[in-house]
Amino acid sequence: MKKYSLLFFLCCYLCTGMAQQSSAYLKRLSDSTIRMFLDEKYYLAQENCEFKAKERVAGFDFKTNKFHGPFKEFNLNGRMVLTGNYIAGEKDGLFTAFHGNGNKKWTVQFSKDVPIGDWTYYYPDELPMLIMKYDSTGGVRVDSYWDTKRKKLVDNGKGTFSMIYPFQGFSEYGYPSYNRRGKIVNGVPEGYWPIYFLDHKNSATLAAEEYFKEGAFQGGLNLFTDGSYTLSPFSFSPIDNFVRAEQFISKDCNFDEFSNFNQYLMQKFEQILSNYNLKSLMNQPISYQISVSKKGVPKSLIFTRPLDQPKVQEVLERGINMIPFYYPTWKDGQEIDDTLQVVADLQVNELGKAQFYNLKIQRNNSK
Repeated sequence: MKKYSLLFFLCCYLCTGMAQQSSAYLKRLSDSTIRMFLDEKYYLAQENCEFKAKERVAGFDFKTNKFHGPFKEFNLNGRMVLTGNYIAGEKDGLFTAFHGNGNKKWTVQFSKDVPIGDWTYYYPDELPMLIMKYDSTGGVRVDSYWDTKRKKLVDNGKGTFSMIYPFQGFSEYGYPSYNRRGKIVNGVPEGYWPIYFLDHKNSATLAAEEYFKEGAFQGGLNLFTDGSYTLSPFSFSPIDNFVRAEQFISKDCNFDEFSNFNQYLMQKFEQILSNYNLKSLMNQPISYQISVSKKGVPKSLIFTRPLDQPKVQEVLERGINMIPFYYPTWKDGQEIDDTLQVVADLQVNELGKAQFYNLKIQRNNSK
């Protein structure tokens, strides 16, 4: 995953004087319009990539490299999925998203990049699902909520909330979705809120417990690891990543990138080293190879480029050996045994904490 260089793209266009300068990720249509290709999570995708999910035609200011003016977004069937407007890179005016059947998915007004008034979500039949109220300071409250049977469970900021969310990309425990539920009082969560992971048959497993007081998060407990946390990793409103398009972050066209498995590995590496002050460690690349069975089980970890401090390297290697799963290689329509080469860049921030970037997975026997 990387930040795409619009400046480089524009310089190429201006210097060559060509009628149209193309790239794998976007095209310049006019002096004030671009066409960009996106995956379902709003990362830039290559135009011919199998993971491309939508295209956006947008007003754009080439002097500031920001969205400016109206935009329309279409899925691969040519159906509109999102419309809106920007002024100097800030969301402004009405934004409307659409379900695949053409019915409204959600609507909201923005002013200077901040939502104002009601953000209303709809079911595919265009009956209301959720109304969130935003005030002038950016504060938000739940006003109304209807479950999938269209029964109103929250009315005027009071009631019971229960919603199912898909996991975004790779799910460490193999569950495709989760459910969070609890009481809403005065428009905000209150008391005990359990989190249930749901399997493909919708069977629920209690995975975490969270606590709120007058809308303020008090803490949570991950029941899979027995670890506590102070920031909830779970979403509250329905997940929509459309603002990510503003960052112009691109991905290579492979499943490891598309599924966010690369991002998951970098986060795991950072967690492994999170209790250590690494200010004495130089920024450096790492690489290792690992055998992965057709069922995704890893073994035989070998570092081909270890860290230059043996004690830190030992901690990192021990932690990586605890990662239970890698996506198996897919070839000729089936999963196969393979050897993977994993490379990444380590940087140490001003607090002495590890941050990993530019992780890539090379598969010896990929298609």
